[in-house]
Amino acid sequence: MAPYAAASTALGASDGRTLLDQLLYADTKTYLYLDPARMLGRAASMWDPNIGMGTVTHQNIGYLWPIGPWYLLTEWLGMPDWVAQRLWLGSILFFAGLGVRFML
Repeated sequence: MAPYAAASTALGASDGRTLLDQLLYADTKTYLYLDPARMLGRAASMWDPNIGMGTVTHQNIGYLWPIGPWYLLTEWLGMPDWVAQRLWLGSILFFAGLGVRFML
């Protein structure tokens, strides 16, 4: 029951604001969920000439799997960004709860 309760708190309100928002900091990777296809396409190369005069995109590698395809799938399904983010967070909480249950 606890995994379901933890996951349901992520979708606590229809406007996208939940109690978890008070615990989370502002997201610095907005390009991940605003345009996931472009971010995943640019992550294939270490050099990104689109930022400033060019930079090494060391942080994009961590988003290639599984969070990048997740946001790409939710964009193709037409989900609002806040719903995709809450479902991602809810699934992490759900599987963490299942892991704790398994370990007990």
